[in-house]
Amino acid sequence: MILYHGSNTDIVSIDLSRSSVGKDFGCGFYLTVNREQAERMGRRKARLYGGEMIVSTFEFDEKAALGLVYNSDTYEKILDLGTGLFSQSTSYVYAILARELTEGKVIDH
Repeated sequence: MILYHGSNTDIVSIDLSRSSVGKDFGCGFYLTVNREQAERMGRRKARLYGGEMIVSTFEFDEKAALGLVYNSDTYEKILDLGTGLFSQSTSYVYAILARELTEGKVIDH
């Protein structure tokens, strides 16, 4: 799957720590399958913050990415209503999943 990100900055890799709080759908890195939509966002960012419109392209293997999530301990904890993890913010849950995938650790929740 090819996804696009429009900005005034060339994005080489996704870094959620650079995400702004208060975005439409919360803290995150927004991608679209629609290149024209990414171009519109890139032009908007360039107009607001200077620079040029840049569209970054990312290719993802959907099955592999979803397999990592669905086979994780974090996902099991989300499904377990007793943990309460399902009601936490997406950025909090992502941080837990990222730690599991990079360090092999899951926090007790």
